[in-house]
Amino acid sequence: MHYGLAVALSHLDQKAEAIREFRWVLARGKPGTVEVDNARRWLIKAGALALPSTGPAARSESTANDEPSNSASAIVEGAWYRLAARSRGP
Repeated sequence: MHYGLAVALSHLDQKAEAIREFRWVLARGKPGTVEVDNARRWLIKAGALALPSTGPAARSESTANDEPSNSASAIVEGAWYRLAARSRGP
C-alpha cells in the first residue's frame, strides 16, 4: 500500500510525500524485493538517499542508468516486467 501511494505521489509531483512513503517502504519492506529496490533507486535519483560510497553495489547503481529520471513510472515499468518474467518461470 505504501509503495503504491509513493508511486502515485511521485506522479502528482508531491515529492516530499513520495519521499516519506518510499522511505517507509525502504525501512519496513523485505530486503531484495522489487518494491524495496525500486524505492531505494527512486530515493537516490530524487537526492533523498545517498549512494553507498564504496563497494560493487554503489558502482553498479551509479552506472546502471545514464539517463536521470525521478519518475517512478520507469521504475514501476521495470518492476512489472520483472514480475511478469518471474511468474512465467524458467
